[in-house]
Amino acid sequence: MPYTLRMPEVAANATHATLVCWNKAQGDRVEVGDSIADVETDKAVVELPVEQAGVIGKLLVPNGTEVPVGEPIALLLQDGETLHAVESVAAFASGQPAPVTDLSVPQSETQLSPQSAPQSTPTKHGRIFSSPAARLLAREQGINLQDVVGNGPNGRITKHDVVCHAASVQAGSEVRVETSAEAPILAPVASAFPPNLAAPPQGLGEPPARVCTPSPTRRTIAKRLSQSKREVPHFYLRTRCDVGALLAAREQINVGRVDSVSLNDFVIRACAVALVHVPQMNVSWREDGIYEFSRADVSVAVDTPNGLLTPIVHDASNKTLSAISAQMRSLVQAAREGRLQPSQFQGGTFSVSNLGMLGVTDFDAIINPPQAGILAVGAVQSVPLIRDGVVQPGQVMDVVLSVDHRAVDGAVAARWLAAFRALIEQPVTMLV
Repeated sequence: MPYTLRMPEVAANATHATLVCWNKAQGDRVEVGDSIADVETDKAVVELPVEQAGVIGKLLVPNGTEVPVGEPIALLLQDGETLHAVESVAAFASGQPAPVTDLSVPQSETQLSPQSAPQSTPTKHGRIFSSPAARLLAREQGINLQDVVGNGPNGRITKHDVVCHAASVQAGSEVRVETSAEAPILAPVASAFPPNLAAPPQGLGEPPARVCTPSPTRRTIAKRLSQSKREVPHFYLRTRCDVGALLAAREQINVGRVDSVSLNDFVIRACAVALVHVPQMNVSWREDGIYEFSRADVSVAVDTPNGLLTPIVHDASNKTLSAISAQMRSLVQAAREGRLQPSQFQGGTFSVSNLGMLGVTDFDAIINPPQAGILAVGAVQSVPLIRDGVVQPGQVMDVVLSVDHRAVDGAVAARWLAAFRALIEQPVTMLV
């Protein structure tokens, strides 16, 4: 009996997942643990391993299909089985009657004809070698990977290759129209309303706009943050931190280091230690009660091409600055390449969102449910400060704490913010 591979629940409470692309072709043999496909959850693209060895007899869904959890996606032939058994099982899974024609062939001939092959363009042994991030970006941009030149190891197509290809295609969409004695004039080939642009509704006076289908990540962001603002009673506390000592300590720590410790690494560490000092802040409001967490797991907002992701530094209060820094570099790279595993972004007890590197001085962040708080971090600013009655030049950082009032009262949040500020202004206290 052929083995039916079904779409797993690749993320907690997920009802659907998108099959980005098949990594194996029909007729290929797979062993236990082999990656047969890349699957996109609401946060990342993950590889789908097989749990039983066999020969791929039939791929039931094409690339880019959103599939409900538990639905069949492929059939694997066991030793001695043929396509006839596969067709019968496939028909049963789809609710259609089994074909009358005898399709039995030797196992070595289970490869389908080109007309019925899955939607991928073979280049070597029936597949294109590319990274998950490259495949995801190509799908979003409508780019055929066969047209992209891979510059990675052994010709592997990387995300950078897809970006370069898209730029070259865009540049090629303009042609030069020569006039008599004048300089060349660039004229677009496309019409006023190309196929991917929608004409504005009559009477609104809006310009033409590209209609983009939101990615699963963007849909999840929209759903969760809308729910947060609608259901969570936010309140906000603000403070200004003197970061002169912290910047001096950071400069000393980074002397001779190849990978520098960032200001954000200090913020993550300070948040976690403050959660230990004020555990009433390290909580979550749930329908069955208030959850009080024994560990400070700090989620960090990361901007990616596919939307905002929040990878987690687990048990950050018990990690050194160097460990936090190394882990964040790894998490940020994985997030931007679409390689985060569910365990790396699901959960978290508190969040940090830092827009200081973009010049934002202060902002109000939306709570990431079911967490009870998020700290919005602004840019370091040079301002005059009064110390011991004397005006001196100083450097400050404004932060805004967003709090779920169902789980945390104002006094508790104020104590936590005071503890955070003390750690930032006296950084040596967070290092012991």
